Amino acid sequence: MRTDARFPTIEDMLLTHRRHEDLMRLDAATCR
Repeated sequence: MRTDARFPTIEDMLLTHRRHEDLMRLDAATCR
């Protein structure tokens, strides 16, 4: 049973979250 079609598995959700954090870190470094 899926609660969210965008996140089929916990692993995918964690990978997406980690990628988002990396992007946020890149944005912060670029803004400096």
